[in-house]
Amino acid sequence: MGGTPTATEGYRVARPVVLTDADTDRQAHLNNAAVARILNDLRVAYIMHGPGMLWRDYIEAEELTVVVRELHISYDREATIDD
Repeated sequence: MGGTPTATEGYRVARPVVLTDADTDRQAHLNNAAVARILNDLRVAYIMHGPGMLWRDYIEAEELTVVVRELHISYDREATIDD
């Protein structure tokens, strides 16, 4: 997950992901909570790249609350800080 992306062609938004020691366990595996946090950070970056502050203004004007009700993550293999 770290390092330079190998290909960003075709993607509207590409952001680096910065990992900390708290994101991994003693075996250097990325922990499940870190994956959820990373996905949320990328979701916010995507919104800020598109509608940006207009999204926040719309949510406030309509008195809406945005909640992620479910989050499904499929862990196909272990990930380390070098991935």
